[in-house]
Order: sequence, then structure tokens, then C-alpha cells
Amino acid sequence: MSRGVDISTYNTVNDWSAVKNSIDFAILKVINKSNQPDSKFASHLKGALSVGLPVIGVYNYSYATSVAKAREDATAVVNVLKANGLATAVWLDVEDSCQKNLGSKLIDIVRAYKEVIDAAGLPFGVYTGLSFYNSYFEPFFSRITDIPMWIARYPSTAQMAVTKNPSESKKPSVINMVAWQYTSKGVVPGIAGNVDLNDYYAPIPVTTPILPAAPADNKYYPKYTGKTNTSLISGLAGVGEKDTSYNHRAKIAAANGIKNYKGTAAQNLQMLSLLKQGKLIKA
Repeated sequence: MSRGVDISTYNTVNDWSAVKNSIDFAILKVINKSNQPDSKFASHLKGALSVGLPVIGVYNYSYATSVAKAREDATAVVNVLKANGLATAVWLDVEDSCQKNLGSKLIDIVRAYKEVIDAAGLPFGVYTGLSFYNSYFEPFFSRITDIPMWIARYPSTAQMAVTKNPSESKKPSVINMVAWQYTSKGVVPGIAGNVDLNDYYAPIPVTTPILPAAPADNKYYPKYTGKTNTSLISGLAGVGEKDTSYNHRAKIAAANGIKNYKGTAAQNLQMLSLLKQGKLIKA
């Protein structure tokens, strides 16, 4: 059994080394409702990698109520992972009220999403609460026997130190469950405030991120080795790009699979991260 956290824009990490010394893995929120990268995805990924903490998955809180929307969302996740050179498990978070009472259509949505993730060669699973699972997944169990489940059930409303174990008697009884989110009020050194804590029972699907080397051709900018950690404009200028205008940055974003470029900090950090790896495609 491994223990870890799942974190999003709502979590602030002050000391990644302290986090690494307290847990075994992290799962990161990957995109928001608009299918843009979660505002802290890039910084959380960078922080975890900097101390060697395995990022064993990403999750996407879903609002999909159609197969088409599911495929669109899954494609957005794959694009963000590709842009960051990250190969890891993708968890579809299914719990929103808009997805209740869809009947077998909910399973169609999940399986359509899974097809996109499978095609990308990534492990896939579903996150949901125990009550939601019992009401909307369990009746169609024969169609989801191949899907790992990450189940949320909180035995207590009190804060829980990461070193404290949840009561085994409260562990959900779900046949294909591989992970249990047992509190949303976990306390982990290095993370400000409460954080979700999870026990993972199956072998971890991807123990470390895969950061493939950039192809050696002039399609890519040279690797940026300067000092800036925040300015995409400085980074581009540092590798000889003369046009750092908004319009040209938007073209670069599109070439790298970043849709609807608005010049946000998250989008610019995502491109700067690629630039530092020598994997930012020119436009």
C-alpha cells in the first residue's frame, strides 16, 4: 500500500522536500472546466519532479453529459500531458450533479473518454464518491469491470495527520477499487492547509514521469538555460526569438497543442517549461 495526495489550484505547497519525505506519490488536477491547464498544474508538476516525488496520475473533474463532450475533454487532457512530456495515469472524476440520473448513458460517456486515453497509451481509471458509485455505477457493473476505481469515503470529519491510518472497517467495499480517498482534511508537512489523502493498493501504474528527449531538428527552439522561471518572453528572447509579441506567442501555443491561448500565467509557464526542456515547437 502507498499513501499520497491529490492536489489542485486550491492547494499551496511550501516545501516539496517535506512533502516528499511524508508521502509516496502525488496526483495532480490537470485541466479546469474550460479545458485549460489547472492554474497550478505546471508549478505542481515542476515541484514534484524537482524532489523526485512520483506523479502517478492526473485527474479531470468532469462535467460531460454527452459522448462528444467526453471525447473533447479527454483530448484536452492528452494534449496537456503531451505538451509537458508527461506519461501517467488519467483519472476521470465523475461526481457532478449534472451527471446524476443519466442511466447507462453515463457509462457510454466514461467508455468514450477511456477510448481516447487508451489510444494515447495511458492508464485510465474513474474517481467517484462511494454513494455516487453505488447509485450510478454499480447497476452497470458488467460494463465497468475493466476500469480501476478510486473511491472517496470519509470516515471522519476531523483533521488527520498523514501518519494516522483510517479505520479499515470504513474502507469501501468495491470490487475493482485500487485507491481510497479517505479524507479531505489531511495534514501533510510542506502543504498549507488541508489536503486530500489517499491509500493506493494496486501497483502504481507509472512510478515516474516520462520526459522524452526532444527530436534533434530545427522544428524546436534551442533549450533555454537562462535564469528566469516565470517569463516566457525572456525565455524566448534568450534562445534568439525576435518576435515575442502576443500574436506570435499565440501561434507558438497552438503549434504546441495549447488551445485558446490567452496569455495566462499557466499557459506561459507551460510553454516556458517546454522551452527549458528543448521541446517547444516553433511557429
